[in-house]
Amino acid sequence: MNSEEIFNLCYELADKSSCGKMHFGSVIYRPWQDEIIGKGFNRPLHNEVKEISDIVCCELRKGIKSGTQLEKCTAIHAEKAAIFDAWKRGHWIEEVDLLYVAGKFWDGTPWVQNEPGFYCSFCSRDMYLAGIKNIRVMTKSGEKNITIEEALKQSYEFAFEKKVVKKDE
Repeated sequence: MNSEEIFNLCYELADKSSCGKMHFGSVIYRPWQDEIIGKGFNRPLHNEVKEISDIVCCELRKGIKSGTQLEKCTAIHAEKAAIFDAWKRGHWIEEVDLLYVAGKFWDGTPWVQNEPGFYCSFCSRDMYLAGIKNIRVMTKSGEKNITIEEALKQSYEFAFEKKVVKKDE
């Protein structure tokens, strides 16, 4: 598979999302076997779990910047869903595996970044713990690779509005 086909699959997965804010699809690709080992899309759990059906996070999160206060979001994110899908299929993440992620606005318009970046601290932590080393995103100038270290740094800078508190401060 080539990158265009993988990104198209991410967009197809994003179309399955029932999130009222953003739709994301994610794929974990193993290049040396030319195999998709995990797939996922974001979806709010209030549509699936009766006990929290009255908690509609998109309503509660109005005015909250994306990527922040994620404890107020009931959604399973696409990246985590892809990681768990790979594990359910019996795959362990290897250093060479690539995680692709692509999104759409709720109206179906693709979300394309100006600059490569990663903005979700929950997902960057999950990917780090799972062993993902490289993330592929789509930008206006084409596909870009982000290392897990870059994703962690960018997501925390974004969550803290570019103010990262260091241990010694």
